[in-house]
Amino acid sequence: MGNLVPSKLAMPGIKFAKKVLALQSLIVIFCTVVALFFGVTSALSALLGGLAAVLPNIVFAVLAFRFVGASKNQLVYNSFKTGSKLKLILTIVIFLLIYRWPDVQAGPLFITFVIALLGHYVVGAKNHYSV
Repeated sequence: MGNLVPSKLAMPGIKFAKKVLALQSLIVIFCTVVALFFGVTSALSALLGGLAAVLPNIVFAVLAFRFVGASKNQLVYNSFKTGSKLKLILTIVIFLLIYRWPDVQAGPLFITFVIALLGHYVVGAKNHYSV
């Protein structure tokens, strides 16, 4: 994702990441629509929980696939390490920002967050990747 033309080595990982992010986005939309039946505040809480799951994964995916190849193994390692750290920090920051909103509902927020994260395992099991 760092280059305009991704390496053939990176393509399986990039395709996997795109499938995970697509499924997670669909899960967030579905959960938000379902939560709308319980009110606008529930739907917004669900949407925020979903964003707390998806946005950090986007950042990780962009960083994780910047470098490929045996000659760049240290760059690949550092990129994954940086991506993992940023993903965790961004998740914490998003939750801190969400909890500044006084009307947030923990139920829809965390249910959507957890279900969206499980999307990674669904795609992984389907594609026989070890996750």
